[in-house]
Amino acid sequence: MRNRYYEFINVMEELSEKLQNGQIKPGDIMPTDAELAKEMGISRKCARDVMDVLYRIGVIETTREKENVLSSDFSNGLNELLHLMLLVKQISPFDVCELRRSLDLTAYSLAYRRREELDLEELKNYMDIIQYGNALHALQADKDFHMWLIEASENRLMMIIMHAIWRICSTQMNLVLSDGLEAMRIKQSRTHERIYKSFLLGDRDMGMKAIQEHYDIVEKALQNILHFGEVPIKECPATNN
Repeated sequence: MRNRYYEFINVMEELSEKLQNGQIKPGDIMPTDAELAKEMGISRKCARDVMDVLYRIGVIETTREKENVLSSDFSNGLNELLHLMLLVKQISPFDVCELRRSLDLTAYSLAYRRREELDLEELKNYMDIIQYGNALHALQADKDFHMWLIEASENRLMMIIMHAIWRICSTQMNLVLSDGLEAMRIKQSRTHERIYKSFLLGDRDMGMKAIQEHYDIVEKALQNILHFGEVPIKECPATNN
């Protein structure tokens, strides 16, 4: 059983790497159980298990010709899987928030390297809506702002994961924004402004610290709203503008 577990993980990691590198793309025909087993040097049983899991979470789909192909929009399957895990308490809203924090920090670092190629005016527009728009527009702009960071990284795997988890994230942000709406918007607009300014000024540390502060604020608000128990969350540092 232990060997089969590691075989399964290795296959999933290999497929993820091929997806990230563009070696496989939506619509591509996936290998059969026998082909996958031969290619990866694993048992047919393990290969069937992998294909079954990929089918169940929407990563692959079966065509009328009975071929397994990579789904054109399998982020929805991953989305549903994450929601199910949340419902049965295998993951918590804090786990989701920490995943977003990690994605944003990594994406920011990658995007920062390309800052001279980026359309910062688009990012500024999102920032302005967060600061001055109504609550619904601010929520959408917050999503667009963070998706801009992910897409600016040009990392396809992170784009897919972020799209998949956004439904959970938007639920979190609705809760957070309802917890003292104006005060929360002021805090968050400052962190977004500092992320934007970090690209303009060429100050990577400013951007990284602003992202950390952003998620510290979200986690603290979630703790207050959801009463998840005592979760150690750092105090947010004072904002220097």
